[in-house]
Amino acid sequence: MRIDLTDICKKPGIERSFPVTSEVDFVNTPESYPIKQLVPFDLSIANMAGKRLSVKGETQTTVIMRCDRCLKDVERTLSLTIDRTYPIQDESIVPDEEDPVSGITDNVLSPDELLQDEIFLSLPSKVLCREDCKGLCPLCGADLNEGACRCERPAGSLQMAKALEGIVL
Repeated sequence: MRIDLTDICKKPGIERSFPVTSEVDFVNTPESYPIKQLVPFDLSIANMAGKRLSVKGETQTTVIMRCDRCLKDVERTLSLTIDRTYPIQDESIVPDEEDPVSGITDNVLSPDELLQDEIFLSLPSKVLCREDCKGLCPLCGADLNEGACRCERPAGSLQMAKALEGIVL
């Protein structure tokens, strides 16, 4: 979906609402996350006295991510708020060189680009399937949430042993 902003940029004070049903089906990050659901919403676009264009909307999405410890799929619902302002000059949007992901090219708005950006900014920094996730065995890769593995582990922490390797006392 694309929204031509030319008429809105030419009419100070005008406000329009556009129903958005996005075709975004994954989050475009270094690790792609599938989108299970994206709630349709209305995108409100207003010309603020011929000087700025206001773009606003709210929606929710459900993203499938991987647990950082055990790698199982985890669904996360994210609340998204789009609230952007773009300068208008000579009845046209002024490109923002500091914001390459503005979602606007040649007075045409791409709601999908805005959504990709908002989803990316809303992603949690740490994802766990549950707070007490035990993760995977570092030796055999068994899921420790399902029970203990049969690995013979050396006494003490493997990480500590590796960290102390090479230290001469």
